Amino acid sequence: MKVERVVQLKNNFYDVYFSDQSKLKVHEESLVKYELLPGRIISKDMLDDIKTSIEFDRAYIKAIQYISYKIRSTQEVIDYLKDEYAVDIINQTIIRLKEERYIDDSHYATSLSNTIFNTTDKGPKHLERKLFEKNIDENIIVEEVERFNDKVDEGRIERITQKELKKYKGSSNHFEMKLRQKLMRDGYTNAHFDFIPSDIQFDDTDYFEKEFEKYYNRLKRKYEGFQLRQKLTASLMRRGFSYDQINEKLEGIEDEF
Repeated sequence: MKVERVVQLKNNFYDVYFSDQSKLKVHEESLVKYELLPGRIISKDMLDDIKTSIEFDRAYIKAIQYISYKIRSTQEVIDYLKDEYAVDIINQTIIRLKEERYIDDSHYATSLSNTIFNTTDKGPKHLERKLFEKNIDENIIVEEVERFNDKVDEGRIERITQKELKKYKGSSNHFEMKLRQKLMRDGYTNAHFDFIPSDIQFDDTDYFEKEFEKYYNRLKRKYEGFQLRQKLTASLMRRGFSYDQINEKLEGIEDEF
C-alpha cells in the first residue's frame, strides 16, 4: 500500500490518502513521526500499528488542548476522553501526561485549595467534597484539607460574620444560629465556631416592629385579651425575640387588649 497524497487541514491536521482508496486523518506530529509522505510503501500490519499509535497521539493531543485552558485532575482528563477513546488508549495517555507533569493531582489539589480560600468564603469541608468529586487520592485530600484548616482564623470568620450581618433580616437572638448553619453548609466545623465574634452588634428593633405589627394584625382577627397576648408572645418568641423585648412592647399598648 502506498501513500498517494497528503492534504493539509485546519489546526495542524492532515488527511493521508492511500493507494487502496482509504484515508487517515493525522496530526502533524504523527505525520512526521511515521514519515507518512507521498510515495512511501506501507504494509497492512505496519498501517495497523500506525493507526493504533496515531489513536494514542490524537488522544494525547486532545488531552493537552483540554489541559491548556486550566489545570485538570486525572479524573477530569479521563472523563473528557472516555467517550471517544478505548480504555487502553486513555491509560497510556494518562501515563504519558503524568510522566511529562501535565497532570499532577497533588498540584491540582493545592491549586484548588488556594482558589477556594482566596476567592470564596467556603471552608475546608467544602474543599474536601470537591476533591472527592474529582477522585483525588485520599492522602492528598487529607493533607490539603489540614493545610486549608490551619489557615482559617478569626479574621476569616469575622469577615463572613460582617457580610451576613449586612444582609440578615431577623432577630438578634437568631443571628448566631443562622450564622452557624451557614458556616456548616459552607464547609466549616464546630471548631470554627470559636472564631465567631462574641460582641456581635445587631439592632433588630426595626425588624421586631415589623414582625410585631404583622403578627398582631393577623392574630387579633381570631383572638382577644389574654389569649391574643399569649398567642402573640408565642409567635414572636418562635421568631427569636426575647420575652422581655415582647413584654415591653405589650405593656406599651396595654389598652388595646
